[in-house]
Amino acid sequence: MADEDYDTLEAGFSEGADGSGLAVMFQRELSAVAPWEGDPETDDYFSNSYCVTLGSGETVYGELEKVSFSGNRATFQFAGHAAEILRTGRQLVVDFEVPEADLRLFREVLEEVVTWGVPSQVPQLDGLG
Repeated sequence: MADEDYDTLEAGFSEGADGSGLAVMFQRELSAVAPWEGDPETDDYFSNSYCVTLGSGETVYGELEKVSFSGNRATFQFAGHAAEILRTGRQLVVDFEVPEADLRLFREVLEEVVTWGVPSQVPQLDGLG
């Protein structure tokens, strides 16, 4: 969803319908130029990539290697450094129990978020489009 007050485009989920349990947000700057036109060799991921933030505050910039969807199940594969910071393990498997329209919107926004920024940080995407 677009949050104009905080200038963020974000897609997220949590274990509990009330936001409890594991909560994961994928975000990028809403007003950022799209497509990204920066230096592909940069290592400034803070300014040039999406971020992944847990409800408990842990945050990484980029470092999502792959996202795969099959039906209502998604697998998020993180780089080793990100997995250590997020404490999710290299693979996080999520079975979404939401209406199809909500899942479709999540996939669309997630793709828009994680495909922006340094090309080396754009994950492989399977089953999103």
